[in-house]
Amino acid sequence: MAKAREPKMEKIAISIPRELLRLVDGYAQRHLEDRSTAIRQLVAEALRYQEVKEAAEDYRQGRATLWEVAKRLGVSYREADEALHSLGVPLGHIEATEVDLAQIARQADELKRGGA
Repeated sequence: MAKAREPKMEKIAISIPRELLRLVDGYAQRHLEDRSTAIRQLVAEALRYQEVKEAAEDYRQGRATLWEVAKRLGVSYREADEALHSLGVPLGHIEATEVDLAQIARQADELKRGGA
């Protein structure tokens, strides 16, 4: 079995409050990780959560469809639906379908008038 390639790591220096470092160290200890690994895991999770929140807000504001949210997050339609639901975002499946049908009906009427 081939071993997965480790990503190239960059060393950085950060300053964080002592209490936050204490919490990170507690997380590392509970998860049997070293401090650096714990920080990488926590940063990755925070970035993922932020991306989901931003995608949810775009959906809520009508700037993205559920399909677009799913694609952006790299998940299935159902997983995107569940993610938005878990954040309390009202899903407009029925309303979106009604709008789509109304728009299709208008376009069909326009084609009939234009083609006659």
